[in-house]
Amino acid sequence: MDKDSDKKIVFFGCPLDGDERHESIQGKLSLMGTPGVVDDPYEGIMKIIRQEVNPEIWSEKGSLDVPGWLRPIPPLANEEKIRTETFVDFVDHGGFETYAQQVGDFITTNIFPNIPCMLAVDHSLTGGAFKKLIELYRPEDIALIVLDSHTDAIPTVMIRSCMVGRILIMQALFFIIC
Repeated sequence: MDKDSDKKIVFFGCPLDGDERHESIQGKLSLMGTPGVVDDPYEGIMKIIRQEVNPEIWSEKGSLDVPGWLRPIPPLANEEKIRTETFVDFVDHGGFETYAQQVGDFITTNIFPNIPCMLAVDHSLTGGAFKKLIELYRPEDIALIVLDSHTDAIPTVMIRSCMVGRILIMQALFFIIC
């Protein structure tokens, strides 16, 4: 058995949702306080994986900590922060870059040399994961798979040119795997 086959897929999440668009903020405000709504897609996906996938090939590390106001469905206690200005300030002060760096550090500390599989909300996190993976592996040993409900994070021109390479874009859910 080669050493790559000994690696496990390690699932982790990051429920960061710093979308500053008006319609996104209105959606957050309308869902706040809704009973039974899960604010981290990691939990819903992992519920299925735990039931359906052989546990010998994977493990899980949970989700990175994200403040309530930056989650897809913030708690009612954070209502005063759910404003365009707050999200724009987060973006302008490098908030997405900070979380992308945390994702990369998490991979190094908690997952490497196993195979990371990120279940996340914001596209920017992929950059931190991929940057770390190219530091840890040779480029020819990396494959990136992004399963997304809408592929707005990658320009159409890049999608066309990458389809022949090792990047595969699909419509469904968000993963990164090496």
